[in-house]
Amino acid sequence: MKHKVGDKVRVKTWFQIAHETRNYICSDYIKLTDHSNFTRNMEDIVKKHSKREVTITSCYSNGGRYEVANGIGYVWTDEMFEDTAVCEFKRGDLIEVNDWGVWVKQIFVTYIEGVIQPYVCVKGGYTALFKNNEPFDVVNWALARKIEETKSTVTINGKEYSEDTIQMALEQYVTGKKKGN
Repeated sequence: MKHKVGDKVRVKTWFQIAHETRNYICSDYIKLTDHSNFTRNMEDIVKKHSKREVTITSCYSNGGRYEVANGIGYVWTDEMFEDTAVCEFKRGDLIEVNDWGVWVKQIFVTYIEGVIQPYVCVKGGYTALFKNNEPFDVVNWALARKIEETKSTVTINGKEYSEDTIQMALEQYVTGKKKGN
């Protein structure tokens, strides 16, 4: 179970769910699992919420199934929620985005409320223009998530150093002197 009571989650759009499941048949529901459907009524409920954000009010004991505030008795599942509950990205953040099942790294520009592909990122090849505050081209994406940060460390003479102190540690090791001596 990814969520708990009180969590605010952003519900994917009808288009996003259809896109992910490759279910483009025009009907009143999209089958997600043997026990889960996303319906047009659920889509209509979510459209009424700011930023498609809802609050989980109860969790089922068998995991991954929820009720949400004003969800009118529907059962909601993890597949219906975006990985990011609210748009927490800042202009210039490196994020991962996805439209067709492959996650790629992009520079975040802005979020456009109410569109099918709301995450606006710098188009490949335009990074230098963006960084120089010059006009640049963009591309929109349907899904986005934070990039999990990993910190590198190196061990020198049995002592572990983080990324921000590796240079100093190497200088000390090579010269045999501590900085400032």
